[in-house]
Amino acid sequence: MKKIISLLSFALLLCSCEKAPINLTDENIELRLESMIGENINSVSNTLKAEGFQKMKFENQINFTKNKETYLLKATNKIIISAGYQISDTTKTYKFFDKYHYKFETKTTDNYIGEIYAIEFSDWGQGYIDSVKVNNNSYIYIYDNPILFYSALQTNINNLIYASENWWNGEKNKNKMWNIQLGEKAKTACITHSDFSITK
Repeated sequence: MKKIISLLSFALLLCSCEKAPINLTDENIELRLESMIGENINSVSNTLKAEGFQKMKFENQINFTKNKETYLLKATNKIIISAGYQISDTTKTYKFFDKYHYKFETKTTDNYIGEIYAIEFSDWGQGYIDSVKVNNNSYIYIYDNPILFYSALQTNINNLIYASENWWNGEKNKNKMWNIQLGEKAKTACITHSDFSITK
């Protein structure tokens, strides 16, 4: 009986130390994130911790932070359905956002939506399709065209509170989805890849 318990304990130890096959040195961040989707959250967690990332758990998300990099993971039944990467280096954030804006724009997707929230927002061409009131004089402006969104972003970059773009197929939050975000005054940039279909 003691041997069975010892074997079970050893098997559990091996499973808990399993690492996911993720290449964290890959220059293409999108490929890194795609390789995390569908993986066991514990395996990815072990891989990131082995690379020196510190774990921080929130309500429905687990973040792993090291210096100016953060991985953001969401899982259902311990399977990762959404993986994100955030950079907090102001010398790189805008270039990072730029790169993935153009990359995601070329994807074959059914839907697109962009949002800009900025102090003293300006869009002379009024390319937005809607706005949502935040408070007395502040609105989030919504775009359905990435070119018009990007033009307005350039105008408002110095007064930016946040900007976000989403591309997805089918019904939102049901299939594959790509997101990029730019934080206040471009201090942070984040990309996220999700595949909600794997939970079906």
